[in-house]
Amino acid sequence: MGTPKGKLAIYDLDSFNLLREFTVHENGVVRDIQVFEVDGGHFAITSSDDGTIGIWDLDLGYWLGYLRGHTDVVSSIAVTPDGRCLVSASQDKTLNVWDLINRKFEPEFTLHGHDHSVWKVAITNDGSFAISGDKSGIIKVWDLSTKSELHTLLGHSGHVEDIVIHPDSTLMASVARDNSIRVWNIRIGKCYCVFTADGILDSCTFLPEKQMLLAGGASGSLYFLRMDGVPASTRAQAVSTSEHLERTVFTKSIAVEYFNYGLQFYSTREFPDAIKYLNWALLRDPQMGKAYYFRGQCYSDQGDHRKAVDDFERALNAGYRNADVYGSSGFSYYALQNFRKALECYDNAVSLDPTDSRTIYNRGTAYEAIGEIELAFQDFEDAIKHDPTFALPYFNIGVILAQASNSLAALQALSFLEKAAALGYHPAKEAAQLIRANFDPASEQEAFFLLRIQSRLRIWRLS
Repeated sequence: MGTPKGKLAIYDLDSFNLLREFTVHENGVVRDIQVFEVDGGHFAITSSDDGTIGIWDLDLGYWLGYLRGHTDVVSSIAVTPDGRCLVSASQDKTLNVWDLINRKFEPEFTLHGHDHSVWKVAITNDGSFAISGDKSGIIKVWDLSTKSELHTLLGHSGHVEDIVIHPDSTLMASVARDNSIRVWNIRIGKCYCVFTADGILDSCTFLPEKQMLLAGGASGSLYFLRMDGVPASTRAQAVSTSEHLERTVFTKSIAVEYFNYGLQFYSTREFPDAIKYLNWALLRDPQMGKAYYFRGQCYSDQGDHRKAVDDFERALNAGYRNADVYGSSGFSYYALQNFRKALECYDNAVSLDPTDSRTIYNRGTAYEAIGEIELAFQDFEDAIKHDPTFALPYFNIGVILAQASNSLAALQALSFLEKAAALGYHPAKEAAQLIRANFDPASEQEAFFLLRIQSRLRIWRLS
């Protein structure tokens, strides 16, 4: 245990006799202690008001050094069960992450995001996530692999006193000075249940075998709380971290969760958030081809086609090969005016799905762009055959016919443009009106009107 005088005291738990006492922080109160074992050795880490963190060999009673990286009180510390990683929380509003194995005396990195003093930190058993709580009651979940914030959890109105992690690393409980305990799903940031006491609560712990929480506070009372608000399916589906489960399986299960959240944000066109979650999925599973594909779609929808084609290529290299990937890749190559590459992609897409009218149409536009008008015309006709309600191929055929410079073709163009307009493509309606208003096959100015029509149609086509 730590003392207000900066000392570390070690007691025999059987006899409660003091075994050893030594000064660990001469200039401050000991705020927190974490004890862990590495290679048979027993170590303690202490944090203090003086802004330092001490490391101690408990077997020999030796001081191994101080970690310095905070500018204010180090309120709380947490160590992974394997003793490899330390996370420290400070009243300077930051968290520092330290490498204990290599005994580096500088932080590996610092996490910023709290606007108030950070009072408590905990770390999941697998070392994937750190959870911190501050003076205002805000809790943040951090992904240590990406060095970034995953969730901000709102609900408490007083400073966070304690954070405990369920052994399965899926659930956590937070205790705050608003006299409440909240149980959360760490990965999705959802609060499942809330318990409010009559007085101040200081701490709690999970009783996993009984699906209960044990909490205590200033009144001296103990509270046994059932987690009735936690869905049984969540507990049943919690990822095991036992020695029988390979870490790669656990890592990929998290990647799937990140991917699913990215997909949700993509479906609502919230592309920056979608990209963030897809990035995290790919950090966990770099061979997840569908994550590359949907991240590429996000970039494409935002107009960044260079990043899009890179991601579509990564998806294909990861084995995620289907008509959608090739078709999307063709679309982005076309936008980059690499029409030959676009044709190659569209050919692959059509070979995988020969009835997709939109891909066939897009291939026609690529043929049109390189001057292969007959092949373009054929693709537009095939697109109409597979989907007679698709307006764009009617419009493109109308444009091609209008450029044929003869009366019959112009009248045929009018027919196709009116069909496109009837199906809701408004530029075709204006083009058809222009032909009707200005084109007279018997007029001496036929050539003049044809040139005018062609010029206007090119403008609409490009827009």
